[in-house]
Amino acid sequence: MNWPLAIFAMFAVMMLVMLISNRRQRDINRQDTMPPEGPSPRELELEEEVHDLKERLKVLERIATEDRAAKRLSSEIEQLRDE
Repeated sequence: MNWPLAIFAMFAVMMLVMLISNRRQRDINRQDTMPPEGPSPRELELEEEVHDLKERLKVLERIATEDRAAKRLSSEIEQLRDE
């Protein structure tokens, strides 16, 4: 085997190894950046809190739009604060 062919063969092997290494590293990076399946526990907690706040807002809107005496309205608001 002559020297130019041997150098070319070593160069080709090195390029092949680098190509395979880069592909594997790219695949690993893709897996790391993919979002996890489903919502996180913090997201579930926030969704529950938003749901609770929406329910409280509905109650307050109902109280504010109904025609009631001021004393009864005040007592209902106090009851809601105690909950």
